[in-house]
Amino acid sequence: MIFFLLFVIAVKHWIADFVLQFEYMVEQKGTYGLRGGIEHAFLHGILTAIVLTAFTNNIMAAAMFGLLDSVVHYHIDYVKARWGTRDANQQRFWIQLGADQLAHYTFYIWLVWILQDVV
Repeated sequence: MIFFLLFVIAVKHWIADFVLQFEYMVEQKGTYGLRGGIEHAFLHGILTAIVLTAFTNNIMAAAMFGLLDSVVHYHIDYVKARWGTRDANQQRFWIQLGADQLAHYTFYIWLVWILQDVV
């Protein structure tokens, strides 16, 4: 069940980070507090809460973890957007993109591990 939950969260992440991330979100993530970055992170949180609700009877825990995902996701993206490069022709871009994704997935692994103790 844990591996299936992690898989569903990975699919959720792909949808929110790549399919439903629009140009204005990408452009605004590097300026703290702008609408685009907040909306992008909030989308992640909502989808995380929905996924977790499907796996637990504890709706409050799912909502709280969704909110936490919003906050963590926002700050991971902000750091990458603020200090990273957008030039996909540079190796540094791919290292930073990989580090960004590693940070997100490390958070999801932690989230699933903690969720086991909450529900």
